[in-house]
Parts: sequence; C-alpha cells; structure tokens
Amino acid sequence: MSDIGAPPSGVNGDRPHPIKDAVINETVPGSAAALAGIRGMRPGQVGDIIIEIDGNPVTTGTDLRSFLHGRKEGDEISLVFMRGNEKKHKAVTLKTLE
Repeated sequence: MSDIGAPPSGVNGDRPHPIKDAVINETVPGSAAALAGIRGMRPGQVGDIIIEIDGNPVTTGTDLRSFLHGRKEGDEISLVFMRGNEKKHKAVTLKTLE
C-alpha cells in the first residue's frame, strides 16, 4: 500500500511480501497517510502494516482498497496498524491528492 487517501489515492498493498495484511510500501508526501505519520518501507525495515480499519480486519491490500471505496475527502477512519512489534491506533482524515 502506498497511501491512505480518498480512494484510490495511490493505494498499493498487493506487492508480494512475506507478511500478511496490508504492508505500507511508501507514503506520498502531503497525503493523509503521510500527515498521520504512517511509515512506508525503509532500507532494512518493513513499513507499517495496516491490520484494521474502523473495526474491520484487513488481511490484504485489496481489503484496504475495498474499505476505502466509497469514502470521500473529509471522512475520518480509525486505523490499527503494527510498527515493528508495537500496535498503534490512529484516526485519519481522508484527503484527495492533487
């Protein structure tokens, strides 16, 4: 997945990866994900892994896109994600990339 934004806004979570769920490959500067502090992959590090949106489990990038489909700019979603071994919760306001 590359970004959280009003759909699709660069979501790319289906790249092959040994970790289940939606691994963030990169975030787009100025995007909702970047502004919320969501991290993409870095040398030697796996990106944040989205495991839940609004109480719904996320197991693939397709799940992530499905949950975002129909949402619009200004909608707020609740994310649960893993950063390393730490589970984090974040409210994210969606925005459209220009």
